[in-house]
Amino acid sequence: MKSVKETVKIRVCKGGAWERVDGALEYMPLNCVKRTLILPLLSSYSCLLEAVSERLDIDVSSGFMLTYNSDNDIVDVCDDLEVNEFMKFVVKSSRIVTLCIVESSVHGTQLSTTGSNQQSNSIHDTPSVNVFHKNV
Repeated sequence: MKSVKETVKIRVCKGGAWERVDGALEYMPLNCVKRTLILPLLSSYSCLLEAVSERLDIDVSSGFMLTYNSDNDIVDVCDDLEVNEFMKFVVKSSRIVTLCIVESSVHGTQLSTTGSNQQSNSIHDTPSVNVFHKNV
């Protein structure tokens, strides 16, 4: 009989920005802090928020967004249904998945340039690009 996985291990990261690098979206560290979380597979959105808030020392009421890269699309984890989809993604993945924190104070204003004459590749320049929410 197969053992059923009851917990998942994820990496959480704050202090970066989503950028397009060689055509792929990557969470690029600015002043990045990374931590590992082990969560119950059947976690709720409030449980995930509390765990991330505690582990990364972020005020849960600060309005931060939880995001991850799924097939080169940035997914915003914003409710119990999205947490369930995220956990399925983690279980199917052959590597540790990173949940990236986008803090509301920098959302929409975070810029990253690779040179003074080049434009930014940050998706936060146009917050709606490649970010989607599944409607129920």
